[in-house]
Order: sequence, then structure tokens, then C-alpha cells
Amino acid sequence: MATKIPARNPPSLLARSLSFASSLAEKLPEAPSPANSAIDVSDTKRLFASVPTASLLHSLANLSAMAAGPLVDVGVAALRAALASEGQILRAAAIGVARATVHRHFCAGEGFEDAGHAVAGMWEEQGLRSILDYGMEDAEDRAACDRNLAGFLRTVEMASSLPPSSVSSLFHEKGIRNR
Repeated sequence: MATKIPARNPPSLLARSLSFASSLAEKLPEAPSPANSAIDVSDTKRLFASVPTASLLHSLANLSAMAAGPLVDVGVAALRAALASEGQILRAAAIGVARATVHRHFCAGEGFEDAGHAVAGMWEEQGLRSILDYGMEDAEDRAACDRNLAGFLRTVEMASSLPPSSVSSLFHEKGIRNR
């Protein structure tokens, strides 16, 4: 059964198109126009045609492992222990495993540039829109707050180059603390 995804956001959603010019972001080319604006998720051959088999197998292995609750618990405990230890080799190994598995599967990259390339690639290759989410680190001092603000502003500027209905934002007041 095909699932239809509307081409436009319903009016009930609070969506705002960012249209200001950006010196950091390149304007993306028009996406390939499919014959039908709905994505047919039942046609997996077409849906995953541009994804290499090795990437699909890697995703299958990751998701299968993450579906096993006890295995996830052991992984979380091992990662916490490695990060708490003084040994740099153990810490580097744990971070490397996390990056190669969970981070690689769920994150578009480790930085602003990586995420921008991933979002642009999905748009150019498949015409898929993305949700760009900026995760702010906890800020303990003014310099950390300034770094977080600069990262957020760079993300907004990059998002201005995305198709109009691709961007949504949610701000949590609890993320801002007065000191």
C-alpha cells in the first residue's frame, strides 16, 4: 500500500519559510520532479536505488542490534565506563565505535559542513526534503553561549537555501539559563 506524503505542509502547522540571503549557503538546484508528488514507500527497489548495498546492510545490522534491549543496555554501560575511564585508548575506541554505528546512522555529520552536504545530497539525488536539527550543547559560560549562538545562526543561514517547506523550528525556553 502506498503512503501519500503531501507536497505542502498543512496550514495548521506553524511553518515559516526562511528567505533571507545567506553568504554561507549555496542555493540548491531544483529537485528532480517525480511523475507523482507522493512517495511510494512500497516500491523499495526504486526508493533505495541510489543507496549502495553496503550502506543498506550496515543500516540493517545497526537497527537489528538496536532492537535488542539487553544489547543496547550493555552498549550504553560500556560506553559510559569507557568515557569515565582515564585511559585515552579505551575512550577513543568507544567513541570510534559509537561514531561508526549509532552516530553514522542517525546523524548527517559531525559538523555544520557535513550536515549541509548530506541535506543537499538528499535533495539533489532523490528530491527528498530534510529536517535540519541543531543540538545545542549545555553552556556553562559566556564564551560557550556565544559559540552555541554562532552555530545556531550558521544552521539557520544554511537552512535558508533549502526548499521553502523543508524547515521548521522549535525553541525550548528551558534551554536558556540566566546566571
